[in-house]
Amino acid sequence: YLQGEQLSMFMPAHALMDYPSAESRYPRGASTRVDTELHDEKLKESQDSGLLESVRHRGVEEPVNVLIRKHHETWDDYHEIMNGHHRIVSANYANPNMEIPVKHYSSQHYGD
Repeated sequence: YLQGEQLSMFMPAHALMDYPSAESRYPRGASTRVDTELHDEKLKESQDSGLLESVRHRGVEEPVNVLIRKHHETWDDYHEIMNGHHRIVSANYANPNMEIPVKHYSSQHYGD
């Protein structure tokens, strides 16, 4: 099993947009639909704070955290955005192919 703390890499913003969020308004597994309301909210906040302009000019500098857990029925890896939502939506808006630094963590790290 992957030791998440050891894995750092880059992923395009559009790929991270497909991962469910720990902040999702939908129960885990209830819907595969992307939480567009959450994305819209985070983008508006990023525009208001100036983060969008920063990401547009400098890219994403701080890694986002992705939790990896095993699905309880299939035992397939399940990825969930733990933090970095504003950075992800800002990068996706500026350039969907923008590479974002990502740190992966196993569910044991988060005490799940």
